[in-house]
Amino acid sequence: MSTVIKNKKFSSEFLKQYEIFAKLSSKQIDLFTQSIKQIQYNAQEVIIREGEVGNSILILLDGEVEISVALTLKSDTSDLDTREKSLIKLSSDFHPFFGEMCLFNKEDKRTATVTANSVCVLGRITKGDFFKICNSHPEIGNQVMQNIAGVICGRLVQANNNVLKLTTAFSLMVES
Repeated sequence: MSTVIKNKKFSSEFLKQYEIFAKLSSKQIDLFTQSIKQIQYNAQEVIIREGEVGNSILILLDGEVEISVALTLKSDTSDLDTREKSLIKLSSDFHPFFGEMCLFNKEDKRTATVTANSVCVLGRITKGDFFKICNSHPEIGNQVMQNIAGVICGRLVQANNNVLKLTTAFSLMVES
């Protein structure tokens, strides 16, 4: 069960390692540190569930998580296929953030499931706090949005490559 923990202060210098805060000064990052709530998750605990409504972006401060997506579309049948495909494992050593899609998705839906592979500490910034900072400080908001857009574009290119590989494999299988 997740637990909100007393904030261990992470310095702006530490948070500069996260791509979301690239090109921001320590003083600018401090605006976000005041809004970060730290939450600890146990190993195998689901942090985000695909399809649920989300309202925050998460920063992996410590631990390792696995991101997966459903292999089939959800339907109204009682025999729901719940198989998932693991997409990636992320370690805090690489300073990842995730959950950003719900900030920009019209329905605020989570697009993947994130599970703790170890005891994890995450920093959570709510959608309200995030946009309050970005709107109150347009220069900071612009830079953070560019940072997030760069990450999302990289992930989209990777997803497109994966679809191309699957399509090619399927075409070869059908032809034989």
